[in-house]
Amino acid sequence: MNIGILPDGSLSERLKGDLYWRKSNLLSRSMAEKGISVRQYNSELLVLDILSRYEEKKGENAGTEPDGLEFKPYPPTASGRDASTSGIVRAMLIRDRYRNKQAVNGSLSDEESTLLDMISRAVRLFFSLNRYDVEKGVKATGEPKKEEGREYVKTVREYHNYICKTGRNKEPEEEQDFGKGYDFGGWEDQCIPFGDVDKYREYVPENYLSQIEDGILTVTATYDGNKKRELMGVSITAEHEGWYEIVWISLPEEKTDKETAGAFFSYVLERGRAANKYLGAFTELHMIEGTERVLPVLKQAGMDVSTVKNNIYEFTLKEIKKDRTLVAAADRILCVPLDGINDTLADAMAEGILSGSKPVPVLYPVPWDNYRKDLSFLYLSDDSAGMILFSEVGDSIVFDLAYSSNSVVLAGLIGTALKRARKTLSPDQKLLVPIVSEETRALAGRLVPDSRRGNNAEACIWY
Repeated sequence: MNIGILPDGSLSERLKGDLYWRKSNLLSRSMAEKGISVRQYNSELLVLDILSRYEEKKGENAGTEPDGLEFKPYPPTASGRDASTSGIVRAMLIRDRYRNKQAVNGSLSDEESTLLDMISRAVRLFFSLNRYDVEKGVKATGEPKKEEGREYVKTVREYHNYICKTGRNKEPEEEQDFGKGYDFGGWEDQCIPFGDVDKYREYVPENYLSQIEDGILTVTATYDGNKKRELMGVSITAEHEGWYEIVWISLPEEKTDKETAGAFFSYVLERGRAANKYLGAFTELHMIEGTERVLPVLKQAGMDVSTVKNNIYEFTLKEIKKDRTLVAAADRILCVPLDGINDTLADAMAEGILSGSKPVPVLYPVPWDNYRKDLSFLYLSDDSAGMILFSEVGDSIVFDLAYSSNSVVLAGLIGTALKRARKTLSPDQKLLVPIVSEETRALAGRLVPDSRRGNNAEACIWY
């Protein structure tokens, strides 16, 4: 299966997904360098998104009865964050409905009163763990207390069990596990350092090599412990905010039958569980030919599988709306194209931008040759700086970065880049925008309301 650039120059679905994760990992790295907690940063964004959606729906009755899954944790993917947000908002609406009913009627049934107490407590603890006092409507100070974390886990578990007890939901049926009856006792894992990856190149896709070298992805070869030391399979994994991601699994040709492949997948899942540090494991599969054959393997290994939208926005140049605000901003400031300055000057300007307090998803020193110098621009003045970068991958232009601490400068950079693109590129030029921040999502939605997103099969298991 080709997971890189296809013969016609287009990008495979897997390569598009890799563009998103590379950008996401660069953002996480920038946060770490600036001493910013990735979990705290994402928590603040999650809280803002929840409160915004709650305000939109406030006053409405919750659309469904409580099902005990409102507080279920999800992996840090685009769909996972959306599911987490939707669940908490739904819990808040259910809480409001019970409160209003109590205010009007003076009382609730014993079951409703118990549910109100549990939901209210879980909502309060959820926000407290994300550094927000939901009752007072203000940010909370200090680190979340460990006992609050334990209380939250206990409350959510009791809530789910109570829902199941009342018959509003039922415990999920246990899925068949391909690993059952399969002897993993003699299997041994060997973590493969980057210097030895060449020995396993038939099992490791080339487009993962840079992330393996950077330590973002881990390659593990699993052997049977017999004298022949037979290779059972190779797995590529990553860690994201307390979740274990299975990025890629590759098997020797003689072990690709459904039962053996399923057993190996179950083994990798159990390896994550045995680490005793993850909320769960997840994997993303792009919906291409052959994906449907893999989904039963994931389900029978105990994973929840759903079809979701990916986090890559796709459109053509002619689909971008003309925005007078961006044109006006571009006319107000002078942005310098990369093809108009040398790398030394560009590095000096970038250093000023990247030394700020806000995380920026780009490497430093910036690999300027990776970007389209005719479409990428910099701006630097005494009181502001900004940078917009585009790269070219196959037949597509990739929107890599648009950053400035000043909104006018940011608008000017985007407007300038669009002007240049419309002069030099075909109206049918494909553009890709990997979304790793809600600000970029809002911008893409405003400028290209008809942008497209591909489908992923997302599989998840909770430990």
